[in-house]
Amino acid sequence: MRCPDKGSAPVRRRRRASKSVVAAAVCGLLSASLAACGSDRARSDSAPGPVVIGVSAAQTGYLSSVDLGYIAGLRLAVQEINAAGGAGGRRLEISGVSDEQSNPVVGVQNVNKLVNADSVDAILAGGDSTACSAARPVVTRNQLPMVCVAPPPTGSAYQFEVSSSVGKMVETIMAYVKHLEVKSVAFLATTSVYGQLIGTLVKAAVQADGISISSTTTVSATATDMTATMQQVAASHPGAVVDSIVGPGHILEAKGAEAAGLDVPVIQMSDTLQTFEQAAAAYPRTEFVVQAPQAYPLIPDTALRQADQTFLTAYQASHGDSALVTSAAYGWDAVHILAEAVARSGSATGPKVQAELNSLSWQGAVSSYRYSTKDHTGQNATANPNSIGSYSGDKLHITFQG
Repeated sequence: MRCPDKGSAPVRRRRRASKSVVAAAVCGLLSASLAACGSDRARSDSAPGPVVIGVSAAQTGYLSSVDLGYIAGLRLAVQEINAAGGAGGRRLEISGVSDEQSNPVVGVQNVNKLVNADSVDAILAGGDSTACSAARPVVTRNQLPMVCVAPPPTGSAYQFEVSSSVGKMVETIMAYVKHLEVKSVAFLATTSVYGQLIGTLVKAAVQADGISISSTTTVSATATDMTATMQQVAASHPGAVVDSIVGPGHILEAKGAEAAGLDVPVIQMSDTLQTFEQAAAAYPRTEFVVQAPQAYPLIPDTALRQADQTFLTAYQASHGDSALVTSAAYGWDAVHILAEAVARSGSATGPKVQAELNSLSWQGAVSSYRYSTKDHTGQNATANPNSIGSYSGDKLHITFQG
């Protein structure tokens, strides 16, 4: 998954053995359900009309901290693109926003409805990685482009990621861990597809760098207290803590670290600046991945900095000093990328739009994207846009550039 926030500009302020099996089973059941319901739809450009976009994102539950901003950003981008004449002359229309409720079962039900009842031309999906993975069969069957905040499953032909990729975020964290010269890390895992991908990348990175993992602990997305968890982490005597958590769990993690008497960096995966500030207030050694819209204007790359200036000018004029600026940038980038593919293809039909997406380069507000048939994150061959930050009171400091 992935992240919102407090503002940008002035830089202020189960069991481990079974988690992969459980997640795979959930994805398998949901995928089977979608595949059974999916229908093959014929599409045509014989009567060009608006590009109908379906949206499935969490408006309630723990992922709403990401997806509410995503929805706001994509709506703003649609408004801007239509005011400028549309995508290659085609007006963009949002058919409606379906609440995923931070529940992958609901998420895939939404996708099924968007495909079969609403007959959308493309889907924009939020940060639920399990729902994104489970939707693969139906969007592939119907040749329907789907742009997700969450990382798409490897090899999925019609799903594309828009956010800072998991690979880049883990790269940033592990470069910082190496910079700190710590000898071991504790890893807080989650059972989502997103969490498992982070775990795989972290384990590969520590092995390559000769760092040991002192403990791996699985955290529930619905946890309400992490004191016992962080006591277990403290007992393993790590040099730093790394997680795959998103949302309120980051605050619980920080409170648990303070209660457990930890005195090492707790390095958190991408989230909102509001969440990070609360976490740092609870545990001062909290550090975290900072994405470009959060770091602006302290962005070394000129093109990325200019893209963020354009986005932030539009967003702040529309929404003011919003807590959701980073995830809003996901929505902004998603719509612009989809619109550019439609404009270049001169079509709203799935295979033509997909063909353009497979070779599309785009300077977004979150990252530079360079998609290919082998890279639907669009970021394997682009510069790392992230940094590591910390809070002192209400002031954000960039402590390490990824």
